[in-house]
Amino acid sequence: MRRVLSAIALTLAASCTPVDPEGPLDEDGDPIPQPGPYDTWLEVESITPAAGELGREPWIALRFGAYLDDDSFRSFGTMQLEAGGITQRGEIRYVMTDKTLYWRPYAALRSGFVYELDLTLEGVESVTGAPFLEPAELPTYRVDAGVADAPFGRDDSPVTFDEVSEIFDARCASCHGSDDWPDLVELQREQLLTYVQPNLDRVMVRAGDPSDSYLMHKLIEDYPDRQNGPCPPTWSDDPEPLTRDELWLIERWITSPD
Repeated sequence: MRRVLSAIALTLAASCTPVDPEGPLDEDGDPIPQPGPYDTWLEVESITPAAGELGREPWIALRFGAYLDDDSFRSFGTMQLEAGGITQRGEIRYVMTDKTLYWRPYAALRSGFVYELDLTLEGVESVTGAPFLEPAELPTYRVDAGVADAPFGRDDSPVTFDEVSEIFDARCASCHGSDDWPDLVELQREQLLTYVQPNLDRVMVRAGDPSDSYLMHKLIEDYPDRQNGPCPPTWSDDPEPLTRDELWLIERWITSPD
């Protein structure tokens, strides 16, 4: 009986496909990165404008479904517009608060030309390491000099520390600066720019770099990579998360701290 069962097992093993088949390959035959077992693809949720007519110096916004590892997209040619043999490159800005990449051409687009958005984001990852999955379709735009340029998606005016300190005083002072919590960092300008979170080696505010500022990691409710929970904590007197407008105000200050 044992020999019969062994023979059956060998026959089944020879006829079955592997439990872990090879993943998909790109056009060069190289494996395409796959998300981990507890992660998903990094995908574009929306592109604005979606298609149609553009002005000559527009902003184009790509909103993602997860927060980006900003070191993974700081490469030349991450996004561009193409019309025939003409490639139009541009500047990129990342608004962490909105999970959005904004792109604008370095030079005015040519009126009457039809451009297709082209992405070269193979190396882009989320902060959890999820690889980028390019959309099945990308928009095409016809440039018309008479069309108003698509604007940058948010107010981009400078922010002073006095403005963000109003948020800290209203939402954070019950813990930070309280005698009950003497070990917490004080949310003052110099302390924020120099304090390093123990065990993580992350500076609270890295000037000019909101994505690598631990303050943003703690204040954004759904940020996936931090120690313990978000601030304000759920057990505090005022546990409501900061609004996106409040977060954007802080992000703008970090971009160019006064």
